[in-house]
Amino acid sequence: MAEAHVQSTAGEETVRSAIEQALQAQGGTTVESRTGLLSIDMGGSVQSAYLAGGFRNKMKMPMRIVVTAAGGADGTGITLDVHSRGTGSGAMSGGWLGAVKQRKAEQAWLAMAVDAVPDKVEAPAPPPS
Repeated sequence: MAEAHVQSTAGEETVRSAIEQALQAQGGTTVESRTGLLSIDMGGSVQSAYLAGGFRNKMKMPMRIVVTAAGGADGTGITLDVHSRGTGSGAMSGGWLGAVKQRKAEQAWLAMAVDAVPDKVEAPAPPPS
């Protein structure tokens, strides 16, 4: 599982829509889209992952991207979670090689989703101790 937290000055609906459009352009299928939650399936089918195993292209590994967002007057806080969809973290569909590809795919999809967030702002630096 890969996770990221992002802050944006854009509204929640704008953020959710931008991420959804970017992932759909990469072949994603929206599972659920409502205020505060977006869930998209990426990659191929679970059955194909078992058949191709560790030889499968990492971007074809079945993934689910879950975006939770909470908007307020100052913008939107976003949490992005990318995890395998039915392949036991890749190990069940290719053993060690499948697990390695699964982790690489999680990081690639996470980066793509984070890049799609409009009007990102840097988190404030922690106070000196």
